[in-house]
Amino acid sequence: MTTDFIWAGFAAWALFDGRMIVLEGGWRNLCGNHHIRKCPDVGLDPSLCFAERVASHQGALVGIWACRRSQEGKLFLCRGSLDVLDNSLIRLKRFGKSLHLRRVTLQHGFRAALKGKPLPPGRLRILSSTALANQFLLLEESRRLGPIFKVWWGGKFTTCIVGHEIGRKFLTENEGKTKAATTDLSDLFPFGFLRALEGETHRKYRRIFIDVFKGLDLADHDAFLRRVVRKVLVQLAQMEGPLSAATITRAFKKATTEMQLRLILGVKRDDPLYEPLAKAYDDYAPNGIFLVAKDKHRAAYRRLRALVGQVIEKGATPDSLLGVALSKGDPDETVLGNLIQMTEASRYDLHGLWFWIMNMLSRDPSILARVRATAPGPERRAFARSVAQESLRMEQSEFIHRATTRDIVFDGFFLPKDTRVRICVWEGHRDPSKFAEPSTFDTERFLGEKHSMDTYAPFGMDKHRCLGGDWTIETSAVFIEELASTLEWDVVSDGPPARGVFHFEPSSAFSARLKLLQDA
Repeated sequence: MTTDFIWAGFAAWALFDGRMIVLEGGWRNLCGNHHIRKCPDVGLDPSLCFAERVASHQGALVGIWACRRSQEGKLFLCRGSLDVLDNSLIRLKRFGKSLHLRRVTLQHGFRAALKGKPLPPGRLRILSSTALANQFLLLEESRRLGPIFKVWWGGKFTTCIVGHEIGRKFLTENEGKTKAATTDLSDLFPFGFLRALEGETHRKYRRIFIDVFKGLDLADHDAFLRRVVRKVLVQLAQMEGPLSAATITRAFKKATTEMQLRLILGVKRDDPLYEPLAKAYDDYAPNGIFLVAKDKHRAAYRRLRALVGQVIEKGATPDSLLGVALSKGDPDETVLGNLIQMTEASRYDLHGLWFWIMNMLSRDPSILARVRATAPGPERRAFARSVAQESLRMEQSEFIHRATTRDIVFDGFFLPKDTRVRICVWEGHRDPSKFAEPSTFDTERFLGEKHSMDTYAPFGMDKHRCLGGDWTIETSAVFIEELASTLEWDVVSDGPPARGVFHFEPSSAFSARLKLLQDA
């Protein structure tokens, strides 16, 4: 029976304590009786390797593979046979994950006993795809177990904390005992992304960026922001037929890319460097920030850094974050690296938020009708801001992830070193003691009322709070105003939210037929 190379990886994963082992080298070293040899006598090309291993695990046999060595030195399956069915190997993979989970459970349970403190409540188990597709899963767990509980999330022991007040308390009391669980970019530029920095290094660079943000007034760019949004909405309306979610989000991302290249790096759409920069960003992170920096990301970052160097040489636009940073001195590589990364993070997050806003406004046409009926000015902008804030309360702002660097005892529970803590922001925003009818999209919630971070925290709730939060609200308010002034649409199809790479997203089944308003 011919099978895929990945099944070999699955078998190795199950056999070797939850770790994915590559056939070449790794298997041979870890398993002495696994023989790899040239095998021209079986009718295969001499360039083939014949990997043979018969391993018994609860009666299941992992069989024989014939692999070709590529020019890159990797092994790829050409033909072979397995003495178990594909579904048996899937079960073997799951068994390996289960063994790893049990080992971690016993290890941390033993450490908790020595500490004399219990682990948070909750049963560690591998969650099914059905469970992971349930957007209310952790909220339901918190109602059953309390505000602090444990789950097995992303292959890691994870302590969940639901409730902004208790979440802020945890972050404050355990400063220095946790670190941001985010992508390590320190091999791209010194120290890495601002949100991952700690201690004095973080304080130094956060002060720099607070000063830089203060040097740029977003209100000066209002006309530019409107032109960009209106242009992309008109382009969408001119397309034929119902537009898919992919088509709409792709257009939104072009708009947010144009905005952020201008606001952060000072590169306008007609600048010769614009297209090379946009292409380099698409190569660097085509689907949002990556989880692990690889060679392709390093290469794309070097291109971005070289292009930013050219922007600096020709003179960055003064009314941009890069321009402000240059006016205050010679920014070091950490500052420049963070500006480059901020451009990527903001263009991705903002276009996703806009699609959520469009999706939610589709359910209640009276909201856009109210925007249209309000004369341009402070009242209209205040309502548009409220819509944007309510959208962020409802969706996209989901969690703060921290990794424990020491053993922690918090609220009577033992949180082991080298585990994860998830501050559940999305669930906290559904607290009925903070928001009446929390599952209702209510655009009045933020009109004339300010909320503390103990209630509302879409951009974080500690020293790592996003510095661009106000920009997100203002640019989204512009988007909402222009959406009301330019378009009307009918939803053709939709579906329930689906778990994306980083957070839940509107259904990919969403499609709509867009039409320009007569006076647009």
